[in-house]
Amino acid sequence: SVLKSSGISRTAVIRPGIMTSNGRAKVHDFSQGDEAMKEPVNIQSSASQYGYGSFKPSWLQCANRAPVLLASLCICAICQGSIVNGFISTSISSLEKRFSLSSTQSGIFSAFYDVAVVLVLIPLSHFGNKCHKGRVIATGMVLVGIGSILLILPHFLAGRYSVGEQQQTICGGNLSSDDCSARSTTVNTVWFYVLLASQLLVGIGAAPLFTLGISYMDESVSQNNVALYLGIYMAMSTVGPAIGFIAGGQLLKIWGDIGKSDYRDLNISGASDPRWYGAWWIGFAVAGALSLLSSIPLFGFPKELPEKQRHRRRDVKQTHKDLDKNFGKSLNDYPKIVLSML
Repeated sequence: SVLKSSGISRTAVIRPGIMTSNGRAKVHDFSQGDEAMKEPVNIQSSASQYGYGSFKPSWLQCANRAPVLLASLCICAICQGSIVNGFISTSISSLEKRFSLSSTQSGIFSAFYDVAVVLVLIPLSHFGNKCHKGRVIATGMVLVGIGSILLILPHFLAGRYSVGEQQQTICGGNLSSDDCSARSTTVNTVWFYVLLASQLLVGIGAAPLFTLGISYMDESVSQNNVALYLGIYMAMSTVGPAIGFIAGGQLLKIWGDIGKSDYRDLNISGASDPRWYGAWWIGFAVAGALSLLSSIPLFGFPKELPEKQRHRRRDVKQTHKDLDKNFGKSLNDYPKIVLSML
């Protein structure tokens, strides 16, 4: 439209869908030059702001950036890796001693995480891509934290640790030895199912981290930086298992029945004794708490970061700029085309 005032013509653009508080269309004046038309003013809507519900203060918007998202995902990956590939591996022998697990049961326990991931991975990748990726990942980390805490509950509920032939079940005088043995087996079976449930929660919770997490980050950065961001993310995911192995090995040197019994009373010489029961549960307690805390920043991210649209426009311009119109017309270009498809 052309606005005339005092003999001066001004060109203005009325953008559809953008209304002022009085219900009229918002008019943008571009009389200052063509540069103003090249890049529209980026005003963050409430849906693209960082925060929790209606709590989205301006000082919190400094976290609404791709580097902060990368840091949050890296912390989640470290927590998940330390639990699954670190503490689980170092605690198998302690779990077998503590809950009288057979080799078959310990194998099922170790593999149950992968079973849970396989069951939910494909449906989650399909339906989760249509949802708020940040909140799905954050909910998954809550499940990882709950699963880790559930894993250590049998340690506190199963009573004191007993060694070898000294392990006894307290029975009444009207119960036979077979009844006592059956009762002990039933209790250990209950703890085994609790351990499986914890692995199920951890597996379901960790599934969106390396599917939706990569997709969420890929959408939030430009094509020039996506390789760097994904490289940092994958590098941090390998740090978690290393931390879990090292910390788990050191924690096993601590007596596991803290506050319940003394290893000297059980005639155990020390950590080198085969009957030693290490404090495997401390690592899961710390990693589980950190997993719950790491979900808090992810809940605050919007479905799309404000810079996503800017990166998308820039990437499209860069693609058209680098496009060679003559590419593919010569036979010499076909080897390059084939290699690009591999």
